[in-house]
Amino acid sequence: MQCRSNSSGSSRGGRINDHSSVARVNGDPLSDTGSWDLESSISAAVDAWGVLEDEYAEGYGAFNSLPFQILGTSANDIACHPHVLSPPLMESLQNFLPPSISDNNFWLKYSLVRDGASLPSLLRNIRGTRRTFIAIETVEGEVFGSFTSVPWRKNWNYFGNGESFLWRMRRSRCEKDAQHSILDQAKLESELEVYYWSGRNNLVQYCTHDMLAVGGGLLRDENRDDLPDKQPDMGGFGLAIDSDLLRGTSSPCATFQSPPLSKLHSNGSPFEILNMEVWTLTPCNSVAEAENIEMTALFLETYNREH
Repeated sequence: MQCRSNSSGSSRGGRINDHSSVARVNGDPLSDTGSWDLESSISAAVDAWGVLEDEYAEGYGAFNSLPFQILGTSANDIACHPHVLSPPLMESLQNFLPPSISDNNFWLKYSLVRDGASLPSLLRNIRGTRRTFIAIETVEGEVFGSFTSVPWRKNWNYFGNGESFLWRMRRSRCEKDAQHSILDQAKLESELEVYYWSGRNNLVQYCTHDMLAVGGGLLRDENRDDLPDKQPDMGGFGLAIDSDLLRGTSSPCATFQSPPLSKLHSNGSPFEILNMEVWTLTPCNSVAEAENIEMTALFLETYNREH
């Protein structure tokens, strides 16, 4: 299993969340029925980003000490609350990036709560975007996702390359013992498990009109001798998300030699999504500059393909 852990000291602000204090999204409007409590979720998200201004969080991103900028959103961006990635979590993920882009800035391209819960909306917002982080938080506080390096597009065949990985926070944000202080939460945010491309197959990215997925193929038990030598390379997706972006599944997969990303749904049962984000990386210091470079690259790619 190609699993790496990170305890680099990145952090997350205090978060108060239980199984009843969550919000669901269906399209653009936010549902306020039943036991969903949007205000509780928003407060938790603001606390998470508040670590940037906490006097006791020096060394965890406080007071502009992050080694990157954050474009496309901010702590006060209510339209994106509750954020999935926090600045400390971004800093933890940065440790696993290829060296050529490890000092780039983070740019939020899509937020389910801001842009609407639909696959067409997601693809429209990230059109032409090369490297992307998918970040998901479930209603039970689990946080996980993927990193891929080929622009997402609808295709009935797999695509992508080996500059990819799956990741998850080791513990849920709902764990009570992680909420005594901001620094306790900071430790939780820094504990990641990352699963790199194994080289066993090329089933990296997959996207159709009804789903988006990363990873696939049967994860064989190398210690078993009762399996045929040519066992079919079939299995579940490492991460699969329905087209409404409200539910997903995660299974063991050979592409990343990874276990189910959701520990609470390790049997392959669907998890419900609280929020989902897609981030990219850019050397630019402003959204306008980043958009200009990205659109120019997309135009040239389209022109070359047609000529």
